[in-house]
Amino acid sequence: MKAPLRKAGLLQVVVVLLAAGPALSYEVTTVSGGGSIEGKVLFQGSPPVRKIIPTKDREVCGGPRDEPQIRVGPDKGVQDAVVYLKEVAKGKDWGKPDAIPVLDQEKCIFKPAVQVIRPGKIVITSSDPILHNTHGFYGKRTAFNLALPDKGEKITRELPRPGMVRVECDAHGWMLAHIYVADS
Repeated sequence: MKAPLRKAGLLQVVVVLLAAGPALSYEVTTVSGGGSIEGKVLFQGSPPVRKIIPTKDREVCGGPRDEPQIRVGPDKGVQDAVVYLKEVAKGKDWGKPDAIPVLDQEKCIFKPAVQVIRPGKIVITSSDPILHNTHGFYGKRTAFNLALPDKGEKITRELPRPGMVRVECDAHGWMLAHIYVADS
């Protein structure tokens, strides 16, 4: 049952723009005349949907429903799309973070469903009064596996290495999020 959900999760759009170049460590340097990337990720056609059938905790999670696997606005713009450059050798410093990133579970949905963070701490919390077992994976390797039985509970974990972290709830198999841990 989990395999179709994992494949469906791949459709939760993480768009990748690759810049060719050798794998080097990032060097912080002064940038003059730097550029920017602008655009909009569009989805053509009707987004695929998956049937969600909660079998427990319906008072919090809701009832059966169809959910789009890719959220698209009226202008066909994809919500939660991430575009990034890979293997950039040098450039500006990220600066200090505004706050430690947070992954919340609210009404049996991860919020945000997609986020980009730098290597370091993340707070995992639950706004739900039910048990969630939040399980993050770097590929097949577990990044964290946390039981959150109490509403408002917060646990801080480290995501020390760059890469994609797929997050699932072992108690509610339809729940899915993606965290991209960016390098520098």
